[in-house]
Amino acid sequence: MPTTSVRIDSKIGGVMEDNPDLPYEFVLQAIIAKAEIEAGKFEAYTFD
Repeated sequence: MPTTSVRIDSKIGGVMEDNPDLPYEFVLQAIIAKAEIEAGKFEAYTFD
C-alpha cells in the first residue's frame, strides 16, 4: 500500500497534468483542504 505522501504526490501530478496553468501550491492546498473536509476537520462559516 502506498504511503500517504506517495498518494498525495500522485494526486498532485494528475491535477497538474490536467491543469498545467494552476500553481503547484494552489493544487497542494486544494487537495489538503478536500482531505480535511472529508475527515470532518472543518467548521461551517455563517455569513451575517
